[in-house]
Amino acid sequence: MRLIVLGILMVFAASCSKQQADRDGATEIKLNTSIEKSASKAVVQGNVFPDGSTLGLFVYHSELGSDGQIRPLANYEPYGTRYKNIRAYFANSTKGWQFRFESSSTSFEDVFLIEPPAIYSQSKQITLVSYAPWIQGCTNIKSVPVTLGGDSRQATDLMWARENCTVGNSIEPDGEDKIINLHYKHALSLLKINIKCKHDVSVMKVNSITLKKKENGTTELYGKGSLNAIDGTFNPFKNEDRSTAITVNYEQEDIKFSSQNIAQLPIMIFPTEYHTDGDYILEFTFNGETLAATYPIKMQDIKIGNETAFKQGYSYTFNFTFNNYMLIDNVKVNVDETWTPHNHELQF
Repeated sequence: MRLIVLGILMVFAASCSKQQADRDGATEIKLNTSIEKSASKAVVQGNVFPDGSTLGLFVYHSELGSDGQIRPLANYEPYGTRYKNIRAYFANSTKGWQFRFESSSTSFEDVFLIEPPAIYSQSKQITLVSYAPWIQGCTNIKSVPVTLGGDSRQATDLMWARENCTVGNSIEPDGEDKIINLHYKHALSLLKINIKCKHDVSVMKVNSITLKKKENGTTELYGKGSLNAIDGTFNPFKNEDRSTAITVNYEQEDIKFSSQNIAQLPIMIFPTEYHTDGDYILEFTFNGETLAATYPIKMQDIKIGNETAFKQGYSYTFNFTFNNYMLIDNVKVNVDETWTPHNHELQF
């Protein structure tokens, strides 16, 4: 079956042959995705998206510069009203990516595009841009909403494709297959909290970890915001985006730690300059009890050269050892431009 949406000038096919598509002059789109190795995601072993990953896709008319050449997008004229925030779902390496309109419950295995007529566009080309993971209700590639904290299984590891700000994914639907290359970069900073017991006398269940802002601290803490996924920058934060605490709840994952088993717990935060020792404080809840022991993050913990900041795409690993009284016995901190993989999985 083929679904043709009149007036939108795009074809999505659920089950039609490549030969049929060629006869209609449509171009099949194939996604070639990866995550930059220098910022590989905690959930990904290497730079490949795991099964169950999602992407958000936007399709725009390509634009011409004064020299008549395709230029990076400036006006963002949609190729069709339904082709904002298309959901791409990676079933597995055999089935590949499957697609769905945001307002639809029907998925399609193949995407075919047809050339936009001159009446709708100054160019015969179209441009695809993307972010990850797909977020329901996103209407603008320059304003992808994200909220931090909450259920650990729903953590959002926000990424944007580096091709978005170039002409790399401007194509002409001329009946030939086209490969769309999407190389994703991390938008957030990652705190990796590794926890173990000093002595082999107890097993502790992790309930939650909270990153709190010190009262009157000079470093702002934001619980939500929006990403310009064209260039990977965050839009100016609003007053209502500010937060006094971000809590990640691990209750549903049944994570435990001991002297033999290390709990590995990720917390996503917005990149920011860090102004004063103790502006951010880590607070722990184990076995249903919030510990008296907290950890004020020091500037030296995250310092790189002369810069003290939680940087975009960087990971900050805090290795905690707790003694028998659940007091912090030892802390080691590592800063790395690579998000080294570990067993804890984030949900898409």
